Amino acid sequence: KTDKKIYTLNDLALLYFDRRKSKVRRKLREKNTHLKNEEQLESLPLLKIKLKGVQKEIYQYNKYVKNSKLGNMAVDKITMAELDEFLYEDLGESFLTEKSKFNIMSYLKTVVNSAITHLIVDIKNPFVQKVKNPRKQRERVLSPEEIKLLLDTAKKHNTNVYMPIYLAVLTAGRVNTILNIRKKDINLQEKTIYLNNIKASKQYKLALNDKSVAW
Repeated sequence: KTDKKIYTLNDLALLYFDRRKSKVRRKLREKNTHLKNEEQLESLPLLKIKLKGVQKEIYQYNKYVKNSKLGNMAVDKITMAELDEFLYEDLGESFLTEKSKFNIMSYLKTVVNSAITHLIVDIKNPFVQKVKNPRKQRERVLSPEEIKLLLDTAKKHNTNVYMPIYLAVLTAGRVNTILNIRKKDINLQEKTIYLNNIKASKQYKLALNDKSVAW
């Protein structure tokens, strides 16, 4: 009789992230049939953008889960007590926001669900009852006066800081989007700017006003 293999949460996470990366590469390969080899695939700028979300999850997993007691436990031994210990002690000492904790617990739930779907383990997912989305609260929006004060202060003290803040106000882009703007994304003749939405892996074009072009 063959002994049943014991999988830790770390084992399942490694398999899950490998599947995610393989799926991204497979879809890009199907859409780019002109590519002759894997080297050309790996050189695609879109591949890096598509993999960025996976890499972020891997980074978070390695930082907050991999070396924890939970990460090294056999998944069929994980109980609510271990989840409470991880959530309120391990993550509780990390100064993460409730939303960040929810995101981590959510993809841990997905990691185990994926293993169950692929018949790697035959268990009831212990994360199902623990993952609850924190109530979303609307963040206060800066008033026009506060925006002007912010821009004036930034411009007065540091031009390098002023530029990304100004673009963020102008385009309403996310931090990662603004910081990834390249010179070639800005067309002063057409008065347009291209923004790469890292989170959604999409690119969109916005018009620049005359003041922005002159500046």
